[in-house]
Amino acid sequence: MSANPEIKLGHHRPRQPDRNSASLFEAAGLGPDDVFGAGFDLSGATVEAIRGGWTDLVIDQQQFLQGYMAILQLCLSHNYAFAGLHIDTGSGFAHKDNVEILARSWSSRSAS
Repeated sequence: MSANPEIKLGHHRPRQPDRNSASLFEAAGLGPDDVFGAGFDLSGATVEAIRGGWTDLVIDQQQFLQGYMAILQLCLSHNYAFAGLHIDTGSGFAHKDNVEILARSWSSRSAS
């Protein structure tokens, strides 16, 4: 990024770069608002990166529902011979305007 200062978007792979996106951008001489940071999969590190301005937009793929609905599907199929279900757990986006409510929801799901 320091060799290509015209870069305006940094796409984060799931979770990992969110843990150190601030240090990556700072090493390139960039501040939190110099590059638009985007990624996917909400985590505690991602929440902190959004709060700090280092990440601007993250898709929240509803991992809790993805795991829960898969187990529910198995139980329904085993116990009641349900056919496979098409389950769309939806998706949302985390950003500075909604990160606090998502962080509360995410932390309560992670604690259980």
